[in-house]
Amino acid sequence: MKAIQFAALFQPLIISCLGAPFESRATNPTTYCTPTDSCWPTTAQWSAFNSTLGGKLIKVIPWSSPCYALPGPFNSAQCSAVENSYNDGFARESVFGSAQSLNWESCGEDNCWLQTKLPALGGFQNLVCKQGRLASFAVNLAAPTAAQDIASTIAFAIAHGVKLSIKNTGHEYLGRSTGQYTLAIWTYNLKDMTVQTQNPLNGGGPTITIGSGAVARDVYKAAGDAGYSITLGAFGSVGVGGGFAQGGGHGRE
Repeated sequence: MKAIQFAALFQPLIISCLGAPFESRATNPTTYCTPTDSCWPTTAQWSAFNSTLGGKLIKVIPWSSPCYALPGPFNSAQCSAVENSYNDGFARESVFGSAQSLNWESCGEDNCWLQTKLPALGGFQNLVCKQGRLASFAVNLAAPTAAQDIASTIAFAIAHGVKLSIKNTGHEYLGRSTGQYTLAIWTYNLKDMTVQTQNPLNGGGPTITIGSGAVARDVYKAAGDAGYSITLGAFGSVGVGGGFAQGGGHGRE
């Protein structure tokens, strides 16, 4: 089979390399706002922002929160569904309130993990499901309005001093797709792909143009269906756009 190259299309995004939890503006005015600061957007401001996005704003909750009694309530059916797919990378990629590596869901001891099998009723009795390193809110981008929504999200974050994070599937060894108290841009649903047998930008050779939410499983299939081979990550749930499409390896997902 012929090899195929990428012609990846990306919207301009502000990338934040996220480390340890950052200080509040209450103690350092040069840092970002947190929910305990007066500069943090009010419920009404988040709601108005959501309206400008056509309802694409997600209030992030940890994936396994239905398994905890607090803030609860514990939901047996929802908890079982999470338990049954908890170690499935494909399930994790489709849920914003998770990461592919559990350590990037946690801030110190703050987490919402399923560390043991749960009792039939009550979840983790008297234990609190905490947000950990997960973003506070996320914007679920859709192809028709992605560019406009990205611009609106960046403007809102700047206006309110809220830190941005960017996530596709959550495969991110350095934890840059998670971040406590951030407003996240979620690219996962931007999956458009086009294979061209001849592209002048590639010396007349074949290319595949992908959305920034494309994952390896789908790109492998699109290339294979067109009669080409392609080199990507080791797992089908790994997002492609952050690194491999640009000639690298580990990227921001």
